[in-house]
Amino acid sequence: MLANQLTYQRSAKISRRLTAEISGKGKKLSEIEQAEKTWEEKGESADKAEISAPSLADAVEFSTVMVEVYQDPAIRYQELYREKAITEYQTPFLTEVGNSFSDGWQMLEDLFIALTKYWSAFVICGIGYILFVKYFLSVKKMKAE
Repeated sequence: MLANQLTYQRSAKISRRLTAEISGKGKKLSEIEQAEKTWEEKGESADKAEISAPSLADAVEFSTVMVEVYQDPAIRYQELYREKAITEYQTPFLTEVGNSFSDGWQMLEDLFIALTKYWSAFVICGIGYILFVKYFLSVKKMKAE
């Protein structure tokens, strides 16, 4: 807004001067125009300085500081001493109980399979026991009578 206001004031000043110069010295108009352009350029730089002055004043008043810091990336290794002892992993209690039941059931299966492999030997032993009991019991009864 300030820049537009200053440009407007400068343009109004130049047009008044040109009007006065044209009416007074019509022959040297090109020289006057060149001088006015130079004067306008200098006026623009003065306006820019005037526009930047409030922002600089704000920066000083509010103590605006801009700091840029750069550091090369660095990796640091450090060994730490741990006082707390780490216990070994132990399986949970219910998992251990489940594994025990599973192992016991497997043992029963193995026992049943082993017994079925030798079924003929058990049948022969059973027949022998029955004959032995009948023979000895009958012999004892006979002797007792």
